[in-house]
Amino acid sequence: MDGDEDGPATAAFADNLEQLKVIKAKYDPENFFNANQNSVPVAANSE
Repeated sequence: MDGDEDGPATAAFADNLEQLKVIKAKYDPENFFNANQNSVPVAANSE
């Protein structure tokens, strides 16, 4: 990845993006829900 994978998500969620990534890692670790303003889940061990 080129490091810009969260571009639209950063614009949409701003300061909440990191918290949303942690939540997504917990409830959607396989990134099944990946449409629209998607954020990539963080690794489970980084919580």
